[in-house]
Amino acid sequence: MSPSIYATIAIVMIETTVSKVSRIVEAPDVKEYSITQVAELLNVDRTTVWRWVDQGVFEGVRRKGFGETSPYAIPEPSVKKVAEQLGVPWEEDGNE
Repeated sequence: MSPSIYATIAIVMIETTVSKVSRIVEAPDVKEYSITQVAELLNVDRTTVWRWVDQGVFEGVRRKGFGETSPYAIPEPSVKKVAEQLGVPWEEDGNE
């Protein structure tokens, strides 16, 4: 391969990495909660929240970083929806 092909491949790899990082770093417009916070808000155990995350119960869940050990960020509208389904009271000021 010619050197220009290697340069093109390197540029594509860098652009892809930058794109992934920007999606992780960008602050969302929506308040987000951790696994522990959601467990406290919904009056359930943390393992229950983990299981619900794995089952896709919450919409829009994302990792706050790279890798399997990165903490989850669960959007408030998704937590509120589950709270309503469980009959857990939710205050409009964000349950603070």
